[in-house]
Amino acid sequence: MEVYFKDSELRNEIKHPLKKISFFNEACFITAITFFCHCIKESASEIKLEPMKMKNDLNRSGIVPDIIDVFPENVLQIEYENHKEVAFGNDMSRWDTFDRPVKISYPAEPDAYYALIMTDPDCPSREIPTHREWQHWILVNIPGANWTQGFCLTEYIGILGYYEHAIHRYVFLLYKQPGKLKFTERVLDPRPVEMLRYKFSTRNFAKKYNFGDPLAVNFFMSEAVLKSTTAVV
Repeated sequence: MEVYFKDSELRNEIKHPLKKISFFNEACFITAITFFCHCIKESASEIKLEPMKMKNDLNRSGIVPDIIDVFPENVLQIEYENHKEVAFGNDMSRWDTFDRPVKISYPAEPDAYYALIMTDPDCPSREIPTHREWQHWILVNIPGANWTQGFCLTEYIGILGYYEHAIHRYVFLLYKQPGKLKFTERVLDPRPVEMLRYKFSTRNFAKKYNFGDPLAVNFFMSEAVLKSTTAVV
């Protein structure tokens, strides 16, 4: 037996699944918008708290006042090979930092010049820093954000072998120069000559060339846990 439907009934049967599909799409759209707004809210919250987190990390680490007197407002983003990033006090090994960073970013004005300093205030130890500071790297006359085009006043040296398992802070600082400058310091090559690199002062260097306060900062720490060894008799 064949069953026939009126035109109106057929139209209703056709429209009904379309209504379901439309309602499903609308629900998905609303859910997506809600999730997106939540993410924006969370991101805004993180951005808002970032300066406070920076200040707390710098305060706990003692970088202020051991090296600088004020809390910089910006993060100096530093990345080594294999995506090893400097992250406000994270542990990094000698091999992580053997070669100089591959990526550095910071807020910069295209027509300004900047100076980048990497320094260790814990030489020979944080408890007795008689050789504070040990200069690891100094770039000057950096044009804008083009850090690879800066002049290398002190060639890069990472964590020294005899400090590999000691607790040292390795601090990166960025300064805005008053212009392109002529520096009178001796240019240091990659040799780790102690007498030429220790007893450096970031404060005095910045003051000598009228840098003002540092614009950005970041730091890592050498491996904090000394691995115990068992002697075999």
